[in-house]
Amino acid sequence: MRTLIHLSILLLIAAPSYAWMNLIPNYKKQFNDSDFVGVVRVTRVIETGVTNKLRANSLLHFRELEVSLEVVSQMKGESAQAIKCRLYRFPTTEESSADLGAREGPMADLMATPWQSGMFVPRQLGHYMGYLKRSQAGYYYPVGGFERAIYGLVELKVPRTTRPDGSDDSEDAVTKTRLNRTETNSTPAAVGSRR
Repeated sequence: MRTLIHLSILLLIAAPSYAWMNLIPNYKKQFNDSDFVGVVRVTRVIETGVTNKLRANSLLHFRELEVSLEVVSQMKGESAQAIKCRLYRFPTTEESSADLGAREGPMADLMATPWQSGMFVPRQLGHYMGYLKRSQAGYYYPVGGFERAIYGLVELKVPRTTRPDGSDDSEDAVTKTRLNRTETNSTPAAVGSRR
């Protein structure tokens, strides 16, 4: 009985902290606050060489990325075929050490909040549902802010076989096609030998 009480208390303590780390986004509000909403495909991710402290009380220098996005399906915003987005990635331990010193860099990494350390880099050719705001410079950024980019660019599980031209780019499909061709070519020979 005591064990059950202890487990219940632990769950009550852990649940709010888990909820804080994994806030459920309000997608209706995100839609209303966005300048652009739609399905996008990542065509290129490059480092700009710019670093930025995203919070006044943070020592970490985050690395800026320029992400080129192909618009697949647009729901809100100006009509466009391609847009550019600015994101920031979490620095590596080596980068933090170079910025802050061999001792302070790793400490700053450990003190980072879950949102800071959870910043992500979109996958090349990955498909995302984008909720984006337009900056005065013409670039877009996640509507929830850089630290919540995972909610501003929600990854979609799209089959690898979908290309704009309808062709199949998966290795499995290529292998299956080769196997089918081999079977088709070898079948008449096998039938002929039986006769």
